[in-house]
Amino acid sequence: MHVDPPGDSRIDTQPAAEIVSRKSPLKTPENRRDDDRDNAGTRRNAYAIVGLGAAAAITVWTVYYPADSTALEQGHAMGATCMLMAWGLVAAMAMHLRPRLDARRASWWLDSSVLLLAGWILLAAWVTGGVFSSSVPTLGGDLRAGTNEAWWWIAAAGFLVTIRRVTTNVVRIRAVFGLLLGLGTLLAVHTLHQHYISLPETLREYLADPDAAFASLGLNAPPGSAARMVYENRMRDGGPTATFALANSLAGPLAMIATLGGGCLVSILASFRRHDDEITVTQPQRTLPAAIAAVAVLTAVFILTMVALFATGSRSGALSVIVVAVAATVLSVWPRSRRSVRIILASSVGLGVIVVMVWWFAGADSRLGQFAAGARETIELRLQYWLSTLVLLSDHPWFGAGPGNFQLVYQKYRDVAAHEMIAEPHNFIVETLACGGWIAGLLVTASLAAGLWFCCRKILSYAVPGEDVSPSLAQNGGCTADNSFPEHRTETLLAAAIASGAFFGLVVVWYYGISHDALPDFEAHQYAIPAAMIVMGAWWMITPILAAALGPSQCVKVAAAATACGLVHLCFSGGWTVPGVILIGIWFAGIATSVPTARVSPGSTTTASHAAAQRQLPSWSVGVVGGVLFLGFLFFSLRPILQTRAAMAVATEQFRTNRINQAESTLRSAIQNDPLAQDAPVWLASIENRKLMQSLIESPATSARHQQDAATAMEIAVARAGNDPAVLRAIGDLLLQRYQVAGRIDDLVQAEQIYGKAMELSPTQEAIVAQVSEIVRELTRRGLTPSGDSAEQLATRAETLGDSGDMVTRKLELQPILPARKIGPIALHSPVQESAEELLRGQPDSLTQ
Repeated sequence: MHVDPPGDSRIDTQPAAEIVSRKSPLKTPENRRDDDRDNAGTRRNAYAIVGLGAAAAITVWTVYYPADSTALEQGHAMGATCMLMAWGLVAAMAMHLRPRLDARRASWWLDSSVLLLAGWILLAAWVTGGVFSSSVPTLGGDLRAGTNEAWWWIAAAGFLVTIRRVTTNVVRIRAVFGLLLGLGTLLAVHTLHQHYISLPETLREYLADPDAAFASLGLNAPPGSAARMVYENRMRDGGPTATFALANSLAGPLAMIATLGGGCLVSILASFRRHDDEITVTQPQRTLPAAIAAVAVLTAVFILTMVALFATGSRSGALSVIVVAVAATVLSVWPRSRRSVRIILASSVGLGVIVVMVWWFAGADSRLGQFAAGARETIELRLQYWLSTLVLLSDHPWFGAGPGNFQLVYQKYRDVAAHEMIAEPHNFIVETLACGGWIAGLLVTASLAAGLWFCCRKILSYAVPGEDVSPSLAQNGGCTADNSFPEHRTETLLAAAIASGAFFGLVVVWYYGISHDALPDFEAHQYAIPAAMIVMGAWWMITPILAAALGPSQCVKVAAAATACGLVHLCFSGGWTVPGVILIGIWFAGIATSVPTARVSPGSTTTASHAAAQRQLPSWSVGVVGGVLFLGFLFFSLRPILQTRAAMAVATEQFRTNRINQAESTLRSAIQNDPLAQDAPVWLASIENRKLMQSLIESPATSARHQQDAATAMEIAVARAGNDPAVLRAIGDLLLQRYQVAGRIDDLVQAEQIYGKAMELSPTQEAIVAQVSEIVRELTRRGLTPSGDSAEQLATRAETLGDSGDMVTRKLELQPILPARKIGPIALHSPVQESAEELLRGQPDSLTQ
């Protein structure tokens, strides 16, 4: 219709009533409600687009700085946790999310169990940290590590619940798929560059000068030590890690994104075999080129990620993709097949099982046999971890070890034959049990069951593949949502928002790396970043043309398969609490179980009982709960950790420039800022210890003040160490070094007490037992009676532990310990270390002065 400009003198011949109704419409209440719903839908869609862009930035950051379970406990994932918590809180408030009390829906059970699980883990952190107890916990009790991990559980749960409401339609899902495919390409290219270029070059540099390599890494691994052997084994056989700390952690995202690429590829190829012409109806002249381009891109991504996955050497990662692919094929083909096809399919699966069994028991003569032998050894180790964790649960059924404390408590229950000091039990169910006891295990099981039930109902609700769910089923979690924007405009806005968010995250990552001298691998990423950009750009350009090939049904199935792949991998590998692993899994789980707000059709009615079952809490309740948690995170964890970290950096610079007094003052302020910090007290104790040793050598008569300062610093360090055997061992080494310098019996007695506690907490660690044996031997020689076993008994026990598990890295000849004898000023700069095997055999005091 042509609209005249203002001031036009032409006469309008339309009836006056029509003109009046057009210029000043008299809207009925129903029309006004429809307009309000349209406006609300437009706002929700805009918020969702902006939210997905912000989530893309957070995901890019997490891929570059994924942390690991130990780093998470130490507070190195505070940035990702803070951003995720803030994103979830803002998104929930902007979209006016209201908790719905309707126990008849599987979606309600999924949300409730996930949120209750995170809340229970947070409670477990406080309980096991001794907050509600008048006595110090006998095991674990690291409140800082526990809360650091618990906050991530809270952030991840909030992200899952919110992302299920943001990925409300297939257009958004396809846009997110582009982001994930690009990030998978980035990781794959980085992995392959590392495998074929970086690692061989690093190995050559290490072999040329091992000591310089360890000095650059800040590691203490003297020649002939087990630490050096473990490092060399990991360098040769550990596989590439890309931006992750471990190859197995990297394998998780690679496996899930490989499943995504393969699933989308199969969906597009299968769409051309259907005879309903659903793809060629809209744009036949553009469909074939777009399909060829999509197949090429997806094939490249799938091959890249699978090759990178095999390069990591992760058996659980590769097998998870194979298992999910076989299961998806059977579930897809079986219902539509004739009896003959089913017989062939069942026979193929049976034959495959037989082949796997033969391979499993194959000898180690061939390469496949060696692969099978390695798999058997891996399963045996996992069984040791799981059985030890179950014993732990029998003693602590309610809250387990608590989050962040598994590595501390596990040492008490570790099997004698187990040789690794693991940070997690390498199974996400068992790890959840260890974090929160049997109730946490029940809640995670309920979450999995509710998610599986909801996802299956959602897939079955699609009457025809490629079409959206019906309005009645949309209310139960279909992929429809209010969307007042045209579809093509929404696709453009989504691609622009996610691309902008990803670019912003990339800029922040590299800015942080430059400013903190932690630059990512530039040589690898000059290939990885362009490859990722090409994949994302091509995907966002192609998918609007092939929309029918990747409809809601296909997208949900692919996301469900990727989620299943990640969970299968996590059944035998760590990564359940690694931000860089689980965040990718949450994206897929959120898409597979997405729950939009369905629009109610005019004239629909709701019974009283149904309305009563769907009572909603006000939207501000989400803000209140989320705001309280976020403030607790900021003031209890983030603020003191950042202050302490900044103080430690300043103290490092002061110490490097020989400003010892200023460094001491800075460390004391760090100790006051964070009452739970461990590193600053131990460092201060080492400084005071050195000053005391210096005074004992130069002027023993004037060492009273230094003695008092060292005793105070040592007392604080021991109190902050809690039940951490590693920190206690470091403190005991300070006392033994003091004994090596001055030979004072009080230092030896105190070292025996601290090392005795460390041995009680970690009774199967051969190096600690050997060190206690050496201390007891010296105490006996000085005429003191030890409080526990004799030196001979402890030496025999250390030798037994060293021979357990048939692991060369546990041999006593590779365990450096401190000789408990007076050596003199030679030990002032650094303590003298010798082989545990030689000391336990009674090496003469050749260094004694």
